[in-house]
Amino acid sequence: MATPEKRVGLPIFANSPPSGPFTTIQMWFGTRGLKPLRLNTCNPLTVIARLANAGTGAALLPREILRLSGEGLDLRVLEADPPVAGHHLCAMWWDAESAGEYAYLADMARQIALAQAGHPSR
Repeated sequence: MATPEKRVGLPIFANSPPSGPFTTIQMWFGTRGLKPLRLNTCNPLTVIARLANAGTGAALLPREILRLSGEGLDLRVLEADPPVAGHHLCAMWWDAESAGEYAYLADMARQIALAQAGHPSR
């Protein structure tokens, strides 16, 4: 069981602020009046997964990233007390000639997220 008290001294990897994972980690530790001693930021989730896999610290990652990060990862999913809140996905792009392609990719990501959550596509 992962608790803020047990993880406070461990290096933690997260996306840069003001990302959802960064804020969630701060809030998770804050529920017990703590701050992680070493909160390291990096943007690619696959890099964060590999850093955690190398045994250099812990990370808050979407479960799907474990599958997408390739073979060779030996990460454990820990139950958290208090539980970690879910996140929302957001996609933005410039209104340019490639906007249709970005809209298509955003819709595909939405459909995958709905399917992963057990909801039918809308």
